[in-house]
Amino acid sequence: IKKRGFKPGLWLAPLCAEPVSPLYQYSPECFLKDSKKHPYLGAQGMTRIFYMLDVSVKKTRTFLKDTFARVREWGYEYVKLDFLFNQAECLENPDCSADIKSWSTNQHIKEMLKIARQELGDSTYILGCNYPFELGGNPVNEARFTGDIATFRDNTERNYFALACKYFMLQKWFAGDPDFTIVRVPKATWRSGKFPFHVEVPWKRNEEESGWRKGAFWNEEEMKMNLAAVILSGGSVILGDYLPQVNSRGLDYINKAFYYGRGESAYPLDLGAGKMLPCIWRNNRLLAFFNPFNQPITLPVPQDIKTGKEIFLNSPLKMQNIKLAPFSCRVYEILGNCRY
Repeated sequence: IKKRGFKPGLWLAPLCAEPVSPLYQYSPECFLKDSKKHPYLGAQGMTRIFYMLDVSVKKTRTFLKDTFARVREWGYEYVKLDFLFNQAECLENPDCSADIKSWSTNQHIKEMLKIARQELGDSTYILGCNYPFELGGNPVNEARFTGDIATFRDNTERNYFALACKYFMLQKWFAGDPDFTIVRVPKATWRSGKFPFHVEVPWKRNEEESGWRKGAFWNEEEMKMNLAAVILSGGSVILGDYLPQVNSRGLDYINKAFYYGRGESAYPLDLGAGKMLPCIWRNNRLLAFFNPFNQPITLPVPQDIKTGKEIFLNSPLKMQNIKLAPFSCRVYEILGNCRY
């Protein structure tokens, strides 16, 4: 990987272990316990179950040190640490009998991250996935702060909501990534409607369903909304599509994410304007209008903006008001002179 000019990366969940793992089989004292002193079941998913490590145990910390030292020895320079939220979730459950009098919920994660930084070194780029924001920005270089990879309307809503809540942290405490740049809608792929990542699922999607399964598969406007959130976060652009199935239209979307989306987070111009979420965003290059609601809305163009070009449609900014259909956006590159 290095010979090709890339940084090798590794994705791991350092606080989780499956019941078939040697650590669980031979060192049960390293795990959080329930009220009956049995290992506490921390997470279920992907046809697996996970038990969570108790970082207050010295043997657990030794295991973490050895693990991260080995990762560095292998030559990895980018490390994603996942399932951090599950650790906090377990510790806050009344049935979990960990000694939280001396170890707070976040102290377990903070100590793990401290060990990770010591063993991986300052030059290793650390992404904290489901990162507790109470810890600030020192332990990690980047935080994933949104929903998992999914092409459903609910995920677009959640990613936009996360951007609205956490914009002030981005590029200040850490870089941020609305998780995955995804463009796989029918018009952006070689196969119309069906392709390897578009899998028919047995459950019925509806607006009442909770979590990432909620709602229908997104349309092109909702995909652009998610892509615009990635761009405006100013952080990493993490590709989530099978690129051989992305056509020229889809590649154009991806290119714009890289071209416009690096280095600076946008800030809202209409915060506290009576809406539940801000809708007008700006940085020194872009002006964006979002409609995250179920009804059409009309948004005013700031008076100091002289002219601009919509980055997805290549259309000029000519009007004083922008009309948006539900769950859509317009993102303009600012071309005229304007006050900053």
